[in-house]
Amino acid sequence: MTTNRIPAGLLDNSTEFFTVLDSGSLKLMSLSGGRPVDFSMVSNSIKNILFRAMKSQPAKEKAIEALVGNDPELKLEKFTMCNYGAINHEPDIDAKGNLSEPEYVPCPFRGQCSQEGKACGNIMVNGIMLSAAQTRVFKLSRLDNKRIADKLFISVETVKKHNQTIQDITGLSGKSEMVHWATIKGII
Repeated sequence: MTTNRIPAGLLDNSTEFFTVLDSGSLKLMSLSGGRPVDFSMVSNSIKNILFRAMKSQPAKEKAIEALVGNDPELKLEKFTMCNYGAINHEPDIDAKGNLSEPEYVPCPFRGQCSQEGKACGNIMVNGIMLSAAQTRVFKLSRLDNKRIADKLFISVETVKKHNQTIQDITGLSGKSEMVHWATIKGII
């Protein structure tokens, strides 16, 4: 049986944010009610949900300011891009106005951004943020442990420890469930 994976916001009134590369820079878009729109056109009610989330995290807001300055609209757009900018099958804001947990965003500036890990996050599972090392292993979970170790220049034992910690944190029972979960979340 084949299951089609439809992006959130395509067939309902939930909202999914995603980034596109436009003339060498990232642009934030929203998908809601089956319609993609530029972030500037997102409703005030959606922006207010995001604004409250940003204001509830002062350290993250300060990191965003370091990237774009104090303009409230630019800050909100960057906050959303860094924390909700990966398209997947679970809405960032559901039809009832509930904001999801921040998601892992595969930003092309990872490894180069001065505010990485401050303005954005690694993978969050059930309210717990995975470490940068756990995130690197999780992103490669589709591979066998030896290949992960070789790619990351770490030991197979270290990979096994990270896998076990990830399973403990997520409540997933094995590597195949890790791969499935990471695929659904758009991590791999």
